[in-house]
Amino acid sequence: MKTILTAGITKEQSEIVTKEFQQCPAFRERLIAVLNGKKESLRSEATSKTSYDKPSWGYFQADANGYERAISEVISLLLSKNS
Repeated sequence: MKTILTAGITKEQSEIVTKEFQQCPAFRERLIAVLNGKKESLRSEATSKTSYDKPSWGYFQADANGYERAISEVISLLLSKNS
């Protein structure tokens, strides 16, 4: 679990968050799978030939890249590894 999830809260709150995080690995794994599916779908859409026909292709790509980075960040928070 990343320490950012318990930063800025009391020791008691931190213990509760840590305990609840550890007690739901199946839920976190499912969320990660769903988010990875969203990333794949987005990547497929962003690299499709029809996306190049958009007049605002640069904005579309910037948005897609930002969205993918955000999903990756959420996934990293859901992982049980400490980093």
